[in-house]
Formats: sequence, C-alpha cells, structure tokens
Amino acid sequence: MTNGRSSDSPTMASVQYPSPLASPGLSLAVHSFLASPHARNTCGNNGLPLTRNSVRILGRFQLLKTLTHPCLAAYLDLQRGKHERVVIVSEYYERNCRRLLASERSPTAEINSFAHFDGREDYTQIVRRVFVESLHALAYVHSRGLVHHSLSLESIQLTDALHVKLSGYGTYYVTEHGACVPFPIGVPKYLPPEALLDRSGVHSPKTDVWSLGIVLLELALRKELFNFDLEEQVRLVLKCASSEKPVMCILEAHKLVYEYLCLKEDVRDAIEACLTVALSERSSSEELLAHVYCDIQIDMLARPRKGLPPHELIGSASDQAEERFTNSSQLPKAWDVLNVHELYYFWRLTGGDALAEVLKQREYIRSKAAIFGLPKLTLLEGEDCGASRDSSYFYRDTVLRLPMEPLRKRLKSVDPDIMFNSLSILYEEYRGAGGGPAGDRARSENFTTKTASELPLVIRERDMEYQIRRMFRFRQLVDLYPLTGRSIWTEAATDIPPYFRGHVWAALLGAQGDYQAEFAEVDKDSACSMDRQIDVDIPRCHQYDPLLSSPTAHAKFRRLLKAWVASHPQYVYWQGLDSLCAPFLSLHFNNEALAYQCLSRFVDKYLHKFFLQDNSLVIKEYLAVFSRLVGYHDPTLSLHLQREEFIPDLYAIPWFLTMYTHVFPLHKIYHLWDALLLRGEAFPLCIGVAILRQLREQLLTFGFNECILTFTDMPELDIERLVSDAVRIFDATPPSVCYRSHSRKPMMGMTPLSLETLREELSPRISIEDLFAALAGGSRGDLREQTQRRRPQGRIPAREAPRERVLVLDVRPKEEFLEGCLRGAVSMPCATAFTPEGKLASCAEASAVAAHRGHMIVVMGNESDRQKVANQLIKLEFPHVAILDCHSEQLKPRMAPPICLY
Repeated sequence: MTNGRSSDSPTMASVQYPSPLASPGLSLAVHSFLASPHARNTCGNNGLPLTRNSVRILGRFQLLKTLTHPCLAAYLDLQRGKHERVVIVSEYYERNCRRLLASERSPTAEINSFAHFDGREDYTQIVRRVFVESLHALAYVHSRGLVHHSLSLESIQLTDALHVKLSGYGTYYVTEHGACVPFPIGVPKYLPPEALLDRSGVHSPKTDVWSLGIVLLELALRKELFNFDLEEQVRLVLKCASSEKPVMCILEAHKLVYEYLCLKEDVRDAIEACLTVALSERSSSEELLAHVYCDIQIDMLARPRKGLPPHELIGSASDQAEERFTNSSQLPKAWDVLNVHELYYFWRLTGGDALAEVLKQREYIRSKAAIFGLPKLTLLEGEDCGASRDSSYFYRDTVLRLPMEPLRKRLKSVDPDIMFNSLSILYEEYRGAGGGPAGDRARSENFTTKTASELPLVIRERDMEYQIRRMFRFRQLVDLYPLTGRSIWTEAATDIPPYFRGHVWAALLGAQGDYQAEFAEVDKDSACSMDRQIDVDIPRCHQYDPLLSSPTAHAKFRRLLKAWVASHPQYVYWQGLDSLCAPFLSLHFNNEALAYQCLSRFVDKYLHKFFLQDNSLVIKEYLAVFSRLVGYHDPTLSLHLQREEFIPDLYAIPWFLTMYTHVFPLHKIYHLWDALLLRGEAFPLCIGVAILRQLREQLLTFGFNECILTFTDMPELDIERLVSDAVRIFDATPPSVCYRSHSRKPMMGMTPLSLETLREELSPRISIEDLFAALAGGSRGDLREQTQRRRPQGRIPAREAPRERVLVLDVRPKEEFLEGCLRGAVSMPCATAFTPEGKLASCAEASAVAAHRGHMIVVMGNESDRQKVANQLIKLEFPHVAILDCHSEQLKPRMAPPICLY
C-alpha cells in the first residue's frame, strides 16, 4: 500500500475508526500522578477561586476518549482523588518494544513467544511494521492537535498478535503541556534538542518524529541506547544540536557506527529523516508516511466505510442470519464483541474502582507524614516557602494493572443468547414475522425484560447481566437510527441504559440530519449583549460536578449558549438556560453539535415561548394551569397552599424555566428526563404535582414561612417514586386539562382563557372529545388513546387500569335539562346545589355526586353556574373536578330527553 496521498484524499483527521474491540492480551491499567496544588485562597481575574489543576486535567481528558485508532491504546476514564491525585485508566498490554530488547532471550526468540503471532515475518519486517503502525498512530494524534512528547520504547505496547498499541499520548495534552503538574513531561533521551532548550513547554508535533527516529534506531540496532546517567543523556542530546549529522553523533558515543552502516539503506534513510535537527527540514508524520520505508500493506489500517454500519439483517443475508440465531453455539463470547469502553463499563459494574485499587497499593503511592512537609515560611499571599518536597509529587511512569479476572468470569457465565437476542428481535421486526425460533427467542427476551423491569431502577442499572441484555439491544437500535426510531421509543419506555443515554435522548428528540454543518454555520464568536450575563452564569452552573466546573466545560457552555442565542433571534438569554444546557453537555461533551441540536429541539418542544424577551404572559399562564392541575389532583393541598398565600409564582418558576435542572443534581435529572422525553409538553406540570404530593404531609402542617424555607433548599426526594408518581398523574390527566394557549401546538376546539379567568376558576377545563372518550370507556391509565395526541412519533405500551367512572353534572335550570341532556348526566341546578353553609344539599342528586368522590366529575352548564359549582366542589375537596369547555348549544345534537329523573 502506497501511503502517499493526493490532494483530494481524506485527511487523517477526517477518518473516524470505530471503537476497537478487545485485542489479544488486553488488560486495563492505571497511571497515577499528582497535579500541582494552588496556593491557599488564590483567586483568578474574575474574583473566583482558581480551578483546581486536577479539574482542568479532567476537562481536557474528555477529548482523549474520542480518539479511536487501531494502533492507539484507548483512554477510558479519569478519576480524581484527595490532594489533587489524578488516576487515568487506559487500555494496556504488558509487552512493549523495550521488552523485546531487554529480554534475556534474543529479540527473535521473544517475538516467537507471542501467543497470536503467525511467524510469517522475520525481525526486520516486524521492526518495519512496528515503525509504520506507530507512525500512523502518531499521524492520527497529530491530526487531532495533540503532541505525544513522551514517546519511547516502553510507550509502544504490543498485542499478542504483535500489533502496535501506542500509549501515553495524552499526558502532554491534558496537563496543558506540563503547566498543571510539578514535573516535566517526556523522557529526556528521546526528546529532540529544541525540546530541552525551549522551556516554554509548547512544542511542535515534529518532536515526536525525532523520538520515533530514536526508537527505530534502537530497534534496528537491537540495542537500547543512552544507558548512562541523566546528565550524560542530556549532554549528548544537546551535542546533537550543533552536529550536522546527529545520527552519527549518537552512534559514535555508543561505538555503533559499523552496525549502523550494515543496515539497509531505506532504514538508514528513514532514521535520518527523523533525526534532523532543524525543524523546518525534519519530516512531519504525514510526510514520513510517504517514505519508501513505509510503503507496506497494513490490513488493520484500512479506512472504515462511511454511512450506516453494515448489518446482516438487512439485505440478502437474512436466511444466514436466521440460521445463526437458531444455533447459539456459533455465537461469539461477550469478550470478543465488546469494545474496550464497554469492557471498562462492565468492569465497573462488577465492583471495579480504579481509584480504590491505586490507594490500596502502598508501594505505588509513596508519601511521608504531613508534619515533615511543614513550610518554614508562609507569605501573606498564601505561598509556602522552605518546605521539603514530597517525593509523591515526582513523576513515576509505573502503571498498575487492574484485576480483570472477576470481569472475565462474569462474562464467561453470560449466555451468548442474552447478547444476541437483540439481533433476533430486530430480524423479526424487519421480516414482519413472529413465528419460528427467533420469534420464540424474542418473546422470551420480552418476558425476561418485563420481569426485570419491575426491580428498582438503581438495581437494574447495577445489574451486569441485565445491562448486557439492554446494551446489546440498544446498540443495534442506535446503529440503525432513524430506521429504528419507533423501536427506540418502545424500549426506552422500559428504561434507558446509562451507557447509551446520550444517543437515546438524541433519538427521542428527533435529532438527525447534518447537525455538524448546521452548528458550524452558527456564529459563536461575535460579541452580543448577552455575553456578560452568560459569563456570570456559567461559573455557577452545576459546579458540584467536576467535569462541568472545568475550564473546558465553561468554554463549551459558552459556545453552546451563544450558538443558541444567535440561531434563535426571536428569543433572548434568560438565567436558567445554562442549567437547561448542562444535561446535554454532560452527555455529549465531545459532540457540541449534537448537544446544540438536542437543546434546540428540547426548548422548542417543552419551553415554547419561554425565552421571549417579554415572557410574562407565557409564564403566568403556565403557573395558572399548574395551580389548577394541583387542585384537580389534590384539592386539599391546593386549598391549604392558597390559604397560606403560597402561590406557584414563589417557588415553581425555576422548576419550569429550567425543567428542574436548577432543583435536582444531574444524576437525578437523568432519570427524570428519561421519562420526560417520552411524553408531551404537559409532563413537566405533572412532575411539579408529584413533587408537591411527595412533600404533602409536611406542607399540610406548614405555614407560609416554613413553605418558603422548604423550597428554598429542596429536601431530598425519592426520584424513582417521583417519576412513577408523575407518570401516574400524567396518565390520569386528560390532555385538554393541561391546555395552554401558548403551547407549541395548541389543542383545537379549546377556548383560550384570560389570566383572570384562569385564576378565578379553581378547576381546569376538559374538551368535549376527552369527555366522550372517557364516557366511551377510556381509562386514565390507558396511554394508547391519550398519548397518541401528545406523541405521534411512537407508542408507549399501555398499562392496564380499571375502567374510569365519569359523572356528568348538569347545573343548568331544570327546565333546560328536561328539554335535552347528555345520556347519564345528573341534574343539579346551581341554585339548589348547595346549602347556605356551602355543603352539598340533601337530595338524591347530591348523593350521586358524593358517591363519585375520587372519580372524574365534569360540570356542564352556562358560564357562571358551572364555574360556581366546580369551585365549590373543589372547596369541598372533591378531586378530579373539571369544567366542560363547551356551550350547551354545541351539545344539542348529542342531547336527548332524560330517561329518568333523580
């Protein structure tokens, strides 16, 4: 394969390799170090305390998780410990190039000991392939704007199949070129002269080319160079700076000139192209790939196909696919089909904790008693002087392997059917059949999932077998989106695996199309009037979360918010939009374009017109509808809060303006929004009712001051119970009860009401369509009819509920009732409905009303009478009272003379 590329060929940065599967010899390891601490009480230019260096490192580390290349050891996680300790988890292979040279056996014998090496290549061919694979890895790293700066024999790890896995390429980047740590980055003998001479810390990617040249020289000569003390190593490297032929300078110091001249000319030419002192003359990694020495075929570096991933269930391979599903013995084991990020995710589910593993190793963390680190002098500015430096702050390149045996045992015990049932179900969905072994497998899968879904959500998210089942199901659905949009809706109704939550949310919001180009076209840099407020709000947004408090996150926040403001000229930035942005940024931290589209679609769906410059009418209507909804479901609590004058304006505006992101921490918002995104724009109102219901016992005993204090600092709430209560309330609420004239798609046929009317009426209004749907036998828990109007994109499975009892209370005068009424309606004229004390009158009609307490009561009649009766029923603490939003004249075609009178 010729590596020279024409101008129209894609660049290295444009190539997106899939996340690598587990390679032979894979393990996981941690590398730990201490970040530089700040002086006490040090503040930045904005007057806020300086961000901890470990937090800065955490924010920059997220980019490393997106780097996917067959020759890179993947970065998986970064955890922070006490005293600025940083623990980095990465893919790890025990063997490396240094072991080839340091082994007691010859390099050839060491190579032949690799378990999966086929033996077809000799040593020189292997050295060439190792060099080319390392160069490809470096070219990819450089294309993403990173510099390795620590390249050495030890950082070139080797799989059991003798393929390169380059490690340590992210340390220089995450530490801001060494500014965040108290030690230099790099191995001196592998660094070029300019890196040792220039103390600024920001070096060219060509630094790595020099280092790779030293590695190639060592491998070609089969000898590790620079085996003398550090001062001599630095002196020799600096001597190369004044030499016209730095290669010869190094060889003469080691007396290896003859051995070097015995190498093939293409090898020597490649080494000398790397070991050039002048940066302008030294080849870049991209240029070096066109060298004749690099002209070899590397199968694992074939460019991945663009577009949808290949899927054997679509096309002519369906028969072979069905045969595979019926023969589970042919299915691979879990270890063979999981990528390294998924393996680490399951490692954590088995109880793995990288930070705890590091802290258990006393030899790995060397520190002395704190009393020996006391300073001799402390300046008023908070700087300590004269303290002896703790050796734990020195750099150590030692890695600690994580125990993988528990994960291997768990994965071996997993039935392959669990992993591939998702494929068989998907195959049946596309084939449109439910019979046969695959169909039986699908029914068994659905039954098992339904049974497990009855467990608490926290348990399900920590159950490895259940998560494997769900993850393999969602992996196929996400890969084939948007073809599988409806299936994603159905599966998400059960639960959403945390690993795929970001992708599933994007699918539920309908994110698709070229959102990258759309985001790129938005002006995110020009100054605007909102910049000052955005800059004030961002440092206060979810600062308990280390990732979102990092400078990298703040920069992303700013770009997202400015992009949203610029692309929505009809809106303005309101405080709270930053909190609304936080869940999407945390899930799509490395994909700002997708986070932006999710935010835009979320605001359009749930917060339509909330960010107008004058949003007072929208907010007031929303609060009035919420107040009426509380009265509909819990009139006792609603009346108590009204008597205490504790109105929603005092506590609920941050709820709805931020969709509860200002109230709950992110880990609770994830579960809350999992349910929210499956339902319509009325669901946030139901969440608010559920919060009040969960605090009901306390609120009924509180006065105004206690209520204010309660919602100033929201007490701990059971989020799973809150979600289930909100769903139950949503199911029990006819769509028209939550009607708002300022909603995105106002319901047809409903009467827009003024704010005065909304506040005067204690009960909500119901449409004639919802009334007749309830009279026809619709249940409050049945989502099949009620939800389709809210969410046409998919269908949530209905939960069974008893048939709803509905009482239509006709409050018109008796004469009008006798002329015609709705079938089954009860006549109770407004004038005689209540006693002077406001109690129900003693009559048969009142007994029928009392018998329906707890069920839906719909009041119909003229405007003033129906409002009086409905308000009085609310004051008598009747739940589920609604006013029919329809005049009697409109109902005449449906009316008939009453069959009997009470």
